[in-house]
Amino acid sequence: MKKPKINYSKIDAGIRDLVRLLNEIPFLTIKSGREGHLKHNTMAACADPGYAFIDSGHIMFWLDKRYSGGQLFMQDLTSLVQKYGFLGLDEHHCYKDKDCSIHGIKHLDLGYLDLTHADTIKDSDTLETMVKKRHQVPEHVGKQRISEFQQTWRELAEIARKYVRNTKSA
Repeated sequence: MKKPKINYSKIDAGIRDLVRLLNEIPFLTIKSGREGHLKHNTMAACADPGYAFIDSGHIMFWLDKRYSGGQLFMQDLTSLVQKYGFLGLDEHHCYKDKDCSIHGIKHLDLGYLDLTHADTIKDSDTLETMVKKRHQVPEHVGKQRISEFQQTWRELAEIARKYVRNTKSA
């Protein structure tokens, strides 16, 4: 699989080495990644005192099914998803007859909506209220989830190393 050049400076520093490692696996091509962050303001709102806004982490990748290791890698990834309730793994499908450059891309998402009040958003809410309900969490809770994101990235790196080693020794 010919892999496109990646500008690693545009990848969040906390997962940059992980993305490099994942790209060493012959059957994976990374499209994008975000580490997951806490911040105190957005363009639409400022967090209340003692709170912060949380953004999810993710890695989007293509899997070349011509490699036998791809199926085993997906099984390992599925086990990781089952371990963490906030982790999701989906595949993007485009609408019928639409040209879509990311059809079939896999999306590993480190979520946070279980920590927020996104389910209480109403059409009548202001944009600021919607942002707070969807992203605002007590700061200590957000820090804990970011710590869990970091642990997930470390475990994903362990999985990746197994496939890098296997392909280099083959």
